[in-house]
Amino acid sequence: MTNKIVTLVTGGNRGMGLALIKALHAQGQQLIMGSRDLAKGRAAVEVAHLSDVTVVQLDVTDSQSIQAAVNTIQNQYGQLDILINNAGAAFDHHQRPSLINISSMMGSLTNALDPQSSVYHASAIGYQASKAALNMFTIQLAKELQTTNITVNAVDPGMVATEFGGITPELASQHGAKSIAHGIQRTIDLATDTDNTTTGTFSNTDGPVAW
Repeated sequence: MTNKIVTLVTGGNRGMGLALIKALHAQGQQLIMGSRDLAKGRAAVEVAHLSDVTVVQLDVTDSQSIQAAVNTIQNQYGQLDILINNAGAAFDHHQRPSLINISSMMGSLTNALDPQSSVYHASAIGYQASKAALNMFTIQLAKELQTTNITVNAVDPGMVATEFGGITPELASQHGAKSIAHGIQRTIDLATDTDNTTTGTFSNTDGPVAW
C-alpha cells in the first residue's frame, strides 16, 4: 500500500508513454509501466533511472496478460488511482477514480468532414475507426459513471515526434510533428488535477476537440 497516487501507463516503455511516466513520476506519483515486452520495459526504466517504477508485462490484446497485470497491481499496491490508456487498453471492473484514453483528432467524425480541418485529407481507416470507437467508449463510460467519483476523458496529443507509425522522430518533426512534451501536456493536466471533476471530454492543449 502507498499514500501516493498510483498510476498505470500502458505502452509505457517508449515515446509518449515513457514521457508521461517521467513527468508524473516527477510530480510524486507512483508509476506502473505497462510494457508488452517485459525486458524492454525493464531496460527503459533502467536507462531512465526510475528504479521505483514498477514494470508489468501487459499486452492489451491479451486478456490473460491484462488479468495478470491487475493481480500484480492489486497485490503490490491494493489500489489503482489513474489509468492512462496510451496503448488503447480497455479494462473491466470500473473501480478507478480517473481513466484517461489517449485518442486522436483523426477519430473525430466532425473534423473528418470539415474541409478546413488538418485531418480532412487523412486516410488511415483502421486507425481512425479505432480512435472513433475509443471516443464512443469514453462517452458511454463517462455517462455510466457520472454518479460516481470516477472521471473518464479522451485526450488528443496531436501529431507528436515519436517512432509511432514506423518513422523516426526526426522525420516526424520535418512533417510538422510537435514535441513529446507538447503532446503529453493535456494528459498531465488531467492526471494532476486535484479536483478531478472534468469528465466526458475530448480535448487537447488548445481546448475541446469536436467528437
